Amino acid sequence: NKKMDSAILKVNASTPFYLKFDSNDHKLGEDLYAAGYPITTDLIFKKPTNNITLSKGILANTEIIHSNFLLITVPIASGNSGGPVLGKYGLIRGQITAGFNVDKMVKNFDKFIQNKSGSNSAQTLQTNITMNLMISSIKLKKWINSTNITFQYDGKRENKLDSDEIGEIATHTVSAVSCFK
Repeated sequence: NKKMDSAILKVNASTPFYLKFDSNDHKLGEDLYAAGYPITTDLIFKKPTNNITLSKGILANTEIIHSNFLLITVPIASGNSGGPVLGKYGLIRGQITAGFNVDKMVKNFDKFIQNKSGSNSAQTLQTNITMNLMISSIKLKKWINSTNITFQYDGKRENKLDSDEIGEIATHTVSAVSCFK
Protein backbone atom coordinates (compact mmCIF):
# COMPACT_ATOMS: atom_id res chain seq x y z
CA ASN A 1 0.00 0.00 0.00
CA LYS A 2 1.90 3.05 -1.27
CA LYS A 3 -0.26 5.53 0.63
CA MET A 4 0.48 3.74 3.90
CA ASP A 5 4.09 3.01 2.91
CA SER A 6 3.43 -0.56 4.07
CA ALA A 7 3.29 -4.12 2.84
CA ILE A 8 1.88 -7.32 4.22
CA LEU A 9 4.31 -10.22 3.95
CA LYS A 10 3.47 -13.88 4.22
CA VAL A 11 6.25 -15.97 5.70
CA ASN A 12 6.59 -19.69 6.05
CA ALA A 13 7.44 -19.79 9.74
CA SER A 14 5.77 -21.38 12.69
CA THR A 15 6.14 -19.47 15.95
CA PRO A 16 4.21 -19.08 19.17
CA PHE A 17 5.37 -15.44 19.30
CA TYR A 18 3.48 -12.65 17.56
CA LEU A 19 2.39 -9.10 18.26
CA LYS A 20 -1.15 -7.79 18.61
CA PHE A 21 -2.55 -4.33 17.97
CA ASP A 22 -3.58 -1.81 20.62
CA SER A 23 -6.89 -0.37 19.43
CA ASN A 24 -7.09 2.42 21.99
CA ASP A 25 -6.89 6.07 20.94
CA HIS A 26 -3.41 7.56 20.87
CA LYS A 27 -2.56 9.82 23.82
CA LEU A 28 -0.19 12.79 23.73
CA GLY A 29 3.03 11.90 25.55
CA GLU A 30 2.46 8.13 25.64
CA ASP A 31 5.66 6.08 25.84
CA LEU A 32 6.64 4.40 22.58
CA TYR A 33 9.37 1.93 21.63
CA ALA A 34 10.72 1.32 18.12
CA ALA A 35 12.12 -2.16 17.54
CA GLY A 36 14.19 -3.04 14.53
CA TYR A 37 17.47 -3.65 12.81
CA PRO A 38 18.85 -0.26 11.73
CA ILE A 39 21.86 -0.24 9.43
CA THR A 40 23.71 1.97 11.92
CA THR A 41 24.34 -1.03 14.18
CA ASP A 42 26.29 -2.66 11.32
CA LEU A 43 28.35 0.52 10.97
CA ILE A 44 29.04 0.79 14.70
CA PHE A 45 30.10 -2.84 15.09
CA LYS A 46 31.79 -2.85 11.65
CA LYS A 47 30.14 -6.15 10.79
CA PRO A 48 26.61 -7.38 10.14
CA THR A 49 24.74 -7.99 13.37
CA ASN A 50 21.51 -9.80 14.10
CA ASN A 51 20.93 -7.96 17.35
CA ILE A 52 17.67 -6.09 17.59
CA THR A 53 17.73 -2.43 18.60
CA LEU A 54 15.13 -0.85 20.87
CA SER A 55 14.73 2.91 21.26
CA LYS A 56 12.28 4.89 23.37
CA GLY A 57 10.42 8.16 22.88
CA ILE A 58 6.93 9.58 23.11
CA LEU A 59 3.99 10.48 20.92
CA ALA A 60 4.69 14.15 20.15
CA ASN A 61 1.33 15.07 18.63
CA THR A 62 -2.01 13.34 18.19
CA GLU A 63 -2.91 15.08 14.92
CA ILE A 64 -2.81 12.77 11.90
CA ILE A 65 -0.40 14.08 9.23
CA HIS A 66 -1.10 13.36 5.52
CA SER A 67 -4.02 11.03 6.36
CA ASN A 68 -1.97 8.29 8.08
CA PHE A 69 1.02 9.46 10.11
CA LEU A 70 1.72 10.55 13.68
CA LEU A 71 4.71 12.56 14.92
CA ILE A 72 6.94 10.75 17.43
CA THR A 73 10.23 11.45 19.22
CA VAL A 74 11.46 7.86 19.10
CA PRO A 75 14.99 7.81 17.62
CA ILE A 76 15.15 5.74 14.43
CA ALA A 77 17.68 5.11 11.68
CA SER A 78 17.72 3.70 8.18
CA GLY A 79 16.62 0.10 8.52
CA ASN A 80 13.96 0.76 11.18
CA SER A 81 11.36 1.48 8.49
CA GLY A 82 8.51 -1.00 8.56
CA GLY A 83 9.29 -2.06 12.11
CA PRO A 84 6.77 -1.96 14.92
CA VAL A 85 6.28 0.82 17.42
CA LEU A 86 5.20 -0.76 20.69
CA GLY A 87 3.42 0.85 23.61
CA LYS A 88 3.85 0.33 27.34
CA TYR A 89 1.63 -2.77 27.24
CA GLY A 90 3.75 -4.53 24.59
CA LEU A 91 1.12 -4.02 21.90
CA ILE A 92 1.58 -2.44 18.46
CA ARG A 93 0.90 1.32 18.50
CA GLY A 94 2.22 1.97 15.01
CA GLN A 95 4.79 1.26 12.33
CA ILE A 96 7.97 3.25 11.66
CA THR A 97 7.81 4.96 8.30
CA ALA A 98 10.07 8.02 8.08
CA GLY A 99 12.49 10.30 9.88
CA PHE A 100 13.16 14.02 9.87
CA ASN A 101 16.50 15.75 10.11
CA VAL A 102 15.25 18.54 12.40
CA ASP A 103 18.59 20.37 12.44
CA LYS A 104 18.57 20.51 8.61
CA MET A 105 14.99 21.76 8.64
CA VAL A 106 15.93 24.50 11.15
CA LYS A 107 18.94 25.56 9.03
CA ASN A 108 16.75 25.73 5.93
CA PHE A 109 14.19 27.76 7.87
CA ASP A 110 16.95 30.12 9.05
CA LYS A 111 18.15 30.56 5.43
CA PHE A 112 14.57 31.31 4.41
CA ILE A 113 14.28 33.97 7.17
CA GLN A 114 17.64 35.48 6.18
CA ASN A 115 16.61 35.64 2.51
CA LYS A 116 13.30 37.31 3.40
CA SER A 117 14.78 39.81 5.89
CA GLY A 118 18.09 40.40 4.13
CA SER A 119 19.95 40.12 7.44
CA ASN A 120 22.73 37.76 8.40
CA SER A 121 21.26 36.96 11.80
CA ALA A 122 22.47 34.10 13.92
CA GLN A 123 20.60 30.84 13.63
CA THR A 124 16.98 31.48 14.56
CA LEU A 125 16.51 28.23 16.47
CA GLN A 126 18.72 25.47 17.78
CA THR A 127 17.47 22.00 18.59
CA ASN A 128 18.50 18.44 19.27
CA ILE A 129 14.97 17.11 19.00
CA THR A 130 14.35 13.91 17.09
CA MET A 131 11.07 13.91 15.18
CA ASN A 132 9.95 10.94 13.15
CA LEU A 133 6.76 9.52 11.71
CA MET A 134 4.83 6.37 12.44
CA ILE A 135 1.69 5.01 10.87
CA SER A 136 -1.05 4.81 13.47
CA SER A 137 -1.96 1.29 14.60
CA ILE A 138 -5.60 2.27 14.14
CA LYS A 139 -4.95 3.17 10.47
CA LEU A 140 -2.97 -0.06 9.97
CA LYS A 141 -5.84 -2.15 11.33
CA LYS A 142 -8.36 -0.41 9.08
CA TRP A 143 -6.16 -1.13 6.07
CA ILE A 144 -5.71 -4.81 7.04
CA ASN A 145 -9.48 -5.10 7.55
CA SER A 146 -9.97 -3.89 3.96
CA THR A 147 -8.00 -6.88 2.63
CA ASN A 148 -9.05 -10.54 2.57
CA ILE A 149 -6.52 -11.39 5.26
CA THR A 150 -7.99 -12.84 8.43
CA PHE A 151 -6.11 -13.17 11.69
CA GLN A 152 -6.50 -12.35 15.34
CA TYR A 153 -4.87 -9.02 15.95
CA ASP A 154 -6.64 -7.22 18.80
CA GLY A 155 -4.61 -7.17 21.96
CA LYS A 156 -5.83 -6.52 25.47
CA ARG A 157 -4.10 -4.01 27.72
CA GLU A 158 -3.06 -5.78 30.86
CA ASN A 159 0.02 -4.80 32.89
CA LYS A 160 2.27 -1.88 32.06
CA LEU A 161 5.70 -3.18 31.14
CA ASP A 162 9.20 -1.87 31.81
CA SER A 163 11.59 -1.14 28.94
CA ASP A 164 13.46 -4.42 29.43
CA GLU A 165 10.20 -6.37 29.21
CA ILE A 166 9.30 -4.55 25.96
CA GLY A 167 12.79 -5.47 24.71
CA GLU A 168 12.20 -9.12 25.54
CA ILE A 169 8.91 -9.11 23.61
CA ALA A 170 10.60 -7.44 20.63
CA THR A 171 13.44 -9.98 20.68
CA HIS A 172 10.96 -12.81 20.18
CA THR A 173 8.60 -11.14 17.71
CA VAL A 174 10.53 -8.78 15.40
CA SER A 175 12.65 -10.06 12.51
CA ALA A 176 14.88 -8.34 9.99
CA VAL A 177 13.59 -8.24 6.42
CA SER A 178 15.90 -7.56 3.48
CA CYS A 179 14.51 -6.37 0.17
CA PHE A 180 16.21 -7.16 -3.12
CA LYS A 181 15.33 -6.03 -6.63
